[in-house]
Amino acid sequence: MAELIAARNAAMRGDIVELRLDGVSDVEVAQALHQRARPVIVTVRAAWEGGAFDGGEETRRALLRQALEAGAEYVDVEWRAGFADLIARDPRRIVVSSHDFQSVPSDLAARAVAMRQTGAGTIKIAIPATACHSVEVSIARLHKVSVRMTAICKIEIVHLCIN
Repeated sequence: MAELIAARNAAMRGDIVELRLDGVSDVEVAQALHQRARPVIVTVRAAWEGGAFDGGEETRRALLRQALEAGAEYVDVEWRAGFADLIARDPRRIVVSSHDFQSVPSDLAARAVAMRQTGAGTIKIAIPATACHSVEVSIARLHKVSVRMTAICKIEIVHLCIN
């Protein structure tokens, strides 16, 4: 827990800090959020979605609920988890995410629309960018989805490419 807080406090260059609680064995949500200098996105990423949390879904849901109750600015909830109760609690503070580490999903546009329909304030789709061609294809596909999502859902889209 001390390592997480030290890393959180050292992050002074960004506008927001992602607090990854899934790799912390002695996690105390309130302590992780106490006296933070930057807004946070609390994440407890399940192992089945590429994270380090291998406990039960009810435990994970409870940790995410605690983060909302303790005032985290945002909480990241996997789309496939189906945590509709957390989304309903405070939709504006929920980031619904989907991660595909193998390829750009063929259903990218439909996935984005379905994720938006959860009511969450923000959606995040993480896809790999492993080569220049892949990046160009990914950005082109994301741009098409962005234009469609902006028109349909009246939302702004931010593209991030992490390699």
